[in-house]
Parts: sequence; structure tokens; C-alpha cells
Amino acid sequence: MGELHARIVELLRREAVQVLQERQVKPPASLLHRTSVGRQLRALDRFEAALKLPLHWLAQCNATADGSSGHDAGENKVVIVLDHAQELARLGPNVLELIINLPEVLQLGCRIAIVTISRLPLSSVGLSPMREPPSICFPTYSESEATEALMQTLKIDLPGLPSAELQSLCGSGLLKFAAPYLGCDLHQLLQTGREVICANKVEEAIPKQDAHQGFVAMKKHLDQAVKRRVGLCDFMKDKSESTPPDADELSVALSRLTQAEKRLIVAAYLGGHVEKENDGHLFVDKHRRHRRVMNKKSCSNTPAHVCAPHPTPLMRVLAIYHRLARQPQLLGPPLFEHLASLRDAGLLHFAGNISAQEHDVKVTCRAELPMVRACAGHLNVDLAEYLCR
Repeated sequence: MGELHARIVELLRREAVQVLQERQVKPPASLLHRTSVGRQLRALDRFEAALKLPLHWLAQCNATADGSSGHDAGENKVVIVLDHAQELARLGPNVLELIINLPEVLQLGCRIAIVTISRLPLSSVGLSPMREPPSICFPTYSESEATEALMQTLKIDLPGLPSAELQSLCGSGLLKFAAPYLGCDLHQLLQTGREVICANKVEEAIPKQDAHQGFVAMKKHLDQAVKRRVGLCDFMKDKSESTPPDADELSVALSRLTQAEKRLIVAAYLGGHVEKENDGHLFVDKHRRHRRVMNKKSCSNTPAHVCAPHPTPLMRVLAIYHRLARQPQLLGPPLFEHLASLRDAGLLHFAGNISAQEHDVKVTCRAELPMVRACAGHLNVDLAEYLCR
């Protein structure tokens, strides 16, 4: 809940700075101070104190734009939209009620309005039925409505695209071939459509004999875009200059991983194969090892690649990650985005519920030793130093 409060304050601060810059007004120095990563605003009074400055400047800008007086500035509201609101129930039993009641309990609540977008009624995920806010039910799009929505959005994002090609991509492509695998999430379908259009533009110089050949080319790019979302990666040989034509599948997969993702894979693998009692001996600086003795009883003669990795706490994986990176304080949104990407790719498995009540999230590395060894080689990490006892 504290992180959610801090996130709302940071987004309002950014919005206030952007509005002031658009009106060519220099923002005050206090408004330019970014909220530190990991900051929590649990207490309601601290949350309201942090909201006061951005709400004041947003109200002043709105009043100036509307030509109203300073007294009427408080009537302008800032709308805070919470998408996927059904997920808020994971933060605690009373989080939904606290969020819905913010305009009523805050002294500056008259300046904000809370709007939630949810796949389920809030009363079905923990909110009291008496507190259910007014709701608008959006029915599922029909196939023709979804096609029209995709066409209109892609036409705005990519002007100049022929209508026939756009109709073929949205109606015969995305809904027929991508939706069965990606679901009916229009955000995913739009991103897939943009990738297919960009890939087709690269091949514009290649003449097409007929419309059927053009559809086959579009279908190929569409299949590749879908595979990148539902699988590990696209193992097709890349014909570009960056990837040699004789590159194997492992090298192609590694080329699509960032340095941080490779380091997370190695850290999770070591955490799953190194006993916790030996962390002090293996991951502490050498000048501090003289007081730490390696636990010989926990060592085994079984090779690491034939041992099943055991789940390890997320905090321990992050500690090993920082040790391998040799840099302090690398926690932040990019690092957790890399964790989510590796989880979606199937290289990491998370067990446990990430919520305010549970802190025992366990991570299991599902990457095989050849991939881990290759990642360690790119990072100049000697696996034998940790796995060979």
C-alpha cells in the first residue's frame, strides 16, 4: 500500500511538471525532485502532504486554462485511473476500500477522482457490496467491432497504410491467427500488428507476384511475432549482419538477452545449486572470509547439472545478483521488468504470492547448464568457483 501511494504521488508530480512545461512555466525546484525508488508512504498524513504540491499546481494550471478564479480552482479534479483494479486485492484485505474512499478521507480529496477499470466487480474481489461504486459494463467486442477498433487505431498510428492491407491484417490476420494464442487483449494484438507492418515495410523492395504471395509473407511475420510472445524466443536463423548465418539456437537466444537478464539467470542458478550455509564463503569478499568456514557437510559429490535446483528466496537471488554485478543498489523498476520477462519466457519460475503479507517468494531457475554456462561466459563469471567444491 505504501508503494502504491508513492507511485500515485510520482505520477501526479510528473503530470504537474509536464503541464507547467507545456505552458512555458518554470516548475519549482521542489516539484522537480523525483520520488526515490522503493520509497513508501504508508501513513495517510504523509501521503496527503506529498500530494499537496502537485495537486496545487495542477489546479492552478487548470484554473488558468479555464479562465476561472483561484476560488474555483478547487473544482477542477484530477482523475486517477487504476487499471486491472482486481489485482489490488492482493495488497491486503482493505486496500480496495481505502483507495475508493480517498476523495472522502483526504483533506484535498475534492481535487481528485478515482476511476477503476476491472475485469470483475469490485464487490467480488473483497470490496463491501455497500461500497460498490457506480459502474459501467462494457460488453465483449464482436469480431467486426474488434476489427474496426484495430483498423482505426493502426490507421492513426501508421498513416498511409493501404486500406486493403490493413483490412487483411486485422480481419484475416490478427483475429484469425494471433487471437487464439494471445487472447482478445487488444493491446497485445495492436503491438503484434505494428511489428508485422514494420517487418513488411522491410520487404517492400521485394516484388510480389500476386496478393496471395503478399498474404503468405504477412502470415510468416505474424507467426514469428506470436512465437516471440508465447515462447522462449524466435529460433529462426537471423539473416541480418548482426547474427552469422551458421549461428546455433543457443547463440540466437543469448543475443536476445540483456546483460542484466543473463546475470539474473546465473544468480538464480547459483542460488538453486549452492547451499545457503556456504554463502558467506562463496559470496563474501576474500579479505572477510577468514572468519567464515565452508560447511563441508552440505557439500555433495553429485555434479550440479544432474541435481534438481531447489527454490531459493527472491531476496537471496537479488543478493547474489548484486555480488556478481559488483555494484550496490541496483534495485529498481528495470530490474523487476527483467525478472518478469524471464518469468514469461519460462527461464525463471516463481512460487508464492507477492503481497504485503507474504515475503517468502521463491525462485527456481529452469535454464539448463549450457545456457547458464554461456551466460556466465559473457559476464566473465567462473561457474567452477561456485559449483566445484
